[in-house]
Amino acid sequence: RSCWPLAPRTTGGGPLQDPRRRRVAPTESGSESPSGGEPPRTAIRVRAKMHQRSVGTAAAVLALALGAGVGRAANNQPLPTNLSATETTSINYQGGNYTGKIPTEFGLLTQTTFLNLATNTLTGPIPTEIGRMPLSAYGSWDSFLSTNKLTGTLPTEIGMLTAYPAYFFVSSNSLSGSLPTEIGNLEATGGPFVLCDNLFTGAIPTEIGKLTKLSTIFKAQNCLLNGTLPTEIGSLDKMGYEAQFYNNQLSGPIPTQIGSWTGFTDNLKLNSNRLSGPIPTQIGRLTGFTAKLVLSSNDLCGD
Repeated sequence: RSCWPLAPRTTGGGPLQDPRRRRVAPTESGSESPSGGEPPRTAIRVRAKMHQRSVGTAAAVLALALGAGVGRAANNQPLPTNLSATETTSINYQGGNYTGKIPTEFGLLTQTTFLNLATNTLTGPIPTEIGRMPLSAYGSWDSFLSTNKLTGTLPTEIGMLTAYPAYFFVSSNSLSGSLPTEIGNLEATGGPFVLCDNLFTGAIPTEIGKLTKLSTIFKAQNCLLNGTLPTEIGSLDKMGYEAQFYNNQLSGPIPTQIGSWTGFTDNLKLNSNRLSGPIPTQIGRLTGFTAKLVLSSNDLCGD
């Protein structure tokens, strides 16, 4: 089962913001400029000072690769627990053969703005301490915590990541329990927002309506969610494409407020649930919609 985002789309109102924007690299003046391509997959980035030059001093980023190869662990090693709390600014261990638990010590990394631990074999719960990290950056195809073997609940402390901008992926794990209402505090995220392929139960919290900057890719399919689709989903009126809630146990009507997604173009999938009642006519307001409205395997009625 796949939860990866599709290529960027455009709408009649202009191009959607592409969350896969290029990373930026520091210049000698200390400002940031586009790197012009995919950067090396470094494991950790720490700040370092350059020598005095005639043009003045500047800051640079020193890329350090840990383990065998860049960002890869030899013989399925655990994640390090002794990273510098004041110098570690970015952690990227995606696809690095890491095992074991996410260290609680990551909560001490007060300068780390970027974290990507996807596609490893990490186990155990998401530590509550992760909420202390000042995560506010993202890069190309970053997938946060997805595609591991994490268990337990999504901690309420995840709501402390109020500056988290994009690529909130916890998909393809074995996370369970109810979605915390605190996910509504992730108001800075523009998407993707991907929860799918887990064991989440309970209702989708109404606080989801606070994610008003979400403009692309909201996925919660292939879980065990029940209850109704909250009417607050209509507040996500910047949604451009991909809202997928299929293969759950959702019941009740499709909220009419979904008609506020006037810029939505394709991939609205609510099939294989227990939804009932008439198909709302307000779906007709999605005038830019071009493909893949899937409502099958429910108890819906209407013309």
